[in-house]
Amino acid sequence: METVTNRFIEVELHCLVPRFAHLRLARPKALDALVRSIEHDGQLTPVVAVAAPEHQWVLIDGYLRLEAIRRCGYDTIQVDVWPGDLPQALITILAQAQRRPGHSIEEAHLIEELHTTFGYSQHDIARQIGRDASWVNRRLALIAALPSDLLEAVRQEQVSTWAATRILVPLARANADHAGRLLAYIAHQPLSTRDLHTWFKHYQRANRITRLRMVENPQLFLDAVQAKHDAQQAETLQAGPEGAWLKDLRMITHILSRLRQQVATLFDPAQRLVDRRLLSTAFNDMMAEATRLQIDLKRYSSDDSSRHATRDFDPTSPTDAAARDQSAASALARHGTPGDSAAQSEIAPEGGSG
Repeated sequence: METVTNRFIEVELHCLVPRFAHLRLARPKALDALVRSIEHDGQLTPVVAVAAPEHQWVLIDGYLRLEAIRRCGYDTIQVDVWPGDLPQALITILAQAQRRPGHSIEEAHLIEELHTTFGYSQHDIARQIGRDASWVNRRLALIAALPSDLLEAVRQEQVSTWAATRILVPLARANADHAGRLLAYIAHQPLSTRDLHTWFKHYQRANRITRLRMVENPQLFLDAVQAKHDAQQAETLQAGPEGAWLKDLRMITHILSRLRQQVATLFDPAQRLVDRRLLSTAFNDMMAEATRLQIDLKRYSSDDSSRHATRDFDPTSPTDAAARDQSAASALARHGTPGDSAAQSEIAPEGGSG
């Protein structure tokens, strides 16, 4: 039985065929909110369906609304009946998804339905929905890569599509047992996408024993990582800027030691002249900055520091900047860059000073 209300049709629920219900996401939170809205204001937006034999309609869009209507105890539902056949309705929904973004898994299932059930080629689907063929292919590959249990976990929103494709699928390829354990854990104790990303980043660097412990209790491992991070943060806060300064200096010392070991190779006369000049220029820039740092240290560490403290030092001041750069230039003129004379000559252009 159906009645016409304005331009929509109101039909009894048993006349609506939910053919694609198993392909849609559960979205329990969104469903609860929709139930409250319908209880308060009634159904505001009709579902979309196409006509089927024997006074039935195949539901295309609005599965969440249908479930909410059922929970509210209604017997009928407003339906916007689209003209045309079922494949054309699916194509229209996919084309509209660009204006109202849908879920990639749901889009992939609808594309698979068009491709497998109705025989549309990927190029035909892409052309009719206004996408390129590579986009259609990626959507099909998305569900092809996900095992059935993982697809169901995505559908139930136990795991995001991103986590499924970027973490669980690669993990399943490398170690199916570990992927299964992780998925089983998530089913009972959901983890955020951020936590899963952190977990997987550490898993990739862990040894076999640690990996086994990580899949047995992911949250325990994440708690340990967070505790270590908190301890490091507290240590950094306690050390203050002085500790950070010492840490940076030790790092620079280590880097300089490593650079010294590479001088013989990088500045060998057999190396290209343009490469040696580029390296020398970068070295000179570093030395100039080191000289500026040395000047600042002398300024604030001298016995006459009280005299300097009586006026504000502005590094952007033309006078202060000129004095600083002049001191740095004179220091470079006196000391130059380290290395032999052959390396020094690389800084001047070929053919002398002309």
